Amino acid sequence: MKTFLTSLSLLAGLLLASGMAAAQTVTPVPAVATAAAVDGTVFVTRAGHPTILARGSSLQEGDAINTTRNSTVRLQFTDGGETVIRPESTLVVQKYQFQKESPAQDNMLLRLIKGGIRALTGAIGKRGNADAYQLRANTATVGIRGTDFSVRLCQQDCNETGDTKHRNSAAPVAARAVQVRGVAKVSHGGGGWVTLSEGQALYNGDVLQTQLDSHVVLVFSDGARITVNPSSQMGISEYANVAPSGNAANKSLGSMIIELFKGGLRFATGLIGKSNPEKVKVRTATATIGIRGTVFDVVCAPGSSADSATAADLGDMPCEESLFAQTREGTITLTGSQGESVVLPTGQSGRVNGPERPARALQVSPDYFRTLSTPEPEKVPVNLEGLFGLETTPDTSDGVLLTVHDGRVVLAQAEKDILLDAGESAFAGRAVIPVRLQSVPPILDRDPFLSIGMFSANMCRR
Repeated sequence: MKTFLTSLSLLAGLLLASGMAAAQTVTPVPAVATAAAVDGTVFVTRAGHPTILARGSSLQEGDAINTTRNSTVRLQFTDGGETVIRPESTLVVQKYQFQKESPAQDNMLLRLIKGGIRALTGAIGKRGNADAYQLRANTATVGIRGTDFSVRLCQQDCNETGDTKHRNSAAPVAARAVQVRGVAKVSHGGGGWVTLSEGQALYNGDVLQTQLDSHVVLVFSDGARITVNPSSQMGISEYANVAPSGNAANKSLGSMIIELFKGGLRFATGLIGKSNPEKVKVRTATATIGIRGTVFDVVCAPGSSADSATAADLGDMPCEESLFAQTREGTITLTGSQGESVVLPTGQSGRVNGPERPARALQVSPDYFRTLSTPEPEKVPVNLEGLFGLETTPDTSDGVLLTVHDGRVVLAQAEKDILLDAGESAFAGRAVIPVRLQSVPPILDRDPFLSIGMFSANMCRR
């Protein structure tokens, strides 16, 4: 009897041990994402076995998601990010690691095998390691900096232009800061002030201000250039460069209106000012400067200042009283608030001395202009194609197309990378290193499956 009990005890121990081992082998793999919405037939391949993906299904590291014709899926990752996969696409979640308490351990690597996606990044793309979130497609890598972007892997299947009713692109970049000396700040669309850095993009509606002993040189996509002098504030009230490639049929549609709120500017016109000068203006509270394809300087001043005002007389005066202007090349018109204008040819200065005062030409240039030492913007070397994209679009039938809707994205390939801001696009092909494009490709801009509305669509056919 004792021997029997001993044997039974040993058997129970073995069964318990084997049960524990079995429990360890079936420990569930943690979910990295959920299929928040599914439209049509979508498959997930896990360990070589494809199954139909249903709404609410969990996804794991290593899963490959395959959408069929006219089917889409929206994924919600555990870090809060979302990704929409368009029809006839394959996306693999190669690596994924996210723990709320460990930003340094974040890791997200997606691979686009075919088709296209639109993604809103979550915590992994916004905290910790800047390289933690990557998307690989073909031979190119997309690096994320907390953003909203679309990617299409073209394999001789990107010829269609899509639905013309859709426009997925963000507002285009109006200008870039090619030179920043000292401290300058920018407000995007009425938001808070952020420090401006060299190479940073500016958009329609932005306001820029420089501090004492600082200046900024801006280059616009049509080639216009502005130096924002120390202690100055200006806004891009209106900017539309609708013919970046120089298409003569569209040149008359471009426009540029700069508001000067304080301080002074140095201005050199670009394509819009040369082809359609009446659509380019610099405005203040008391005066308007009209452009005739030219180069000029302008500064605000106290109404009590003399016509021969020096830099010490002007300071950082808001533009609510007097305005001085001087033409360095070409011709400008200076107009007061009552509508009276004077024409200022090369070398001529003029003034509007208050909101109710007429514009008038000056006999002698103010000392301020003769001692102005900030850069003449037309002499600052720039590469417009490098700043705003190729004038001629390359063959994009085989490679990766990328558009940024918000934030910043890096497109890298063959040891070259391009940093893209909202409203910009780029292409990288097997035989083409990454290049910035002047406009958003229609295949991305007009794709209804890559619209922002897909993130709120209640897709539930499966």
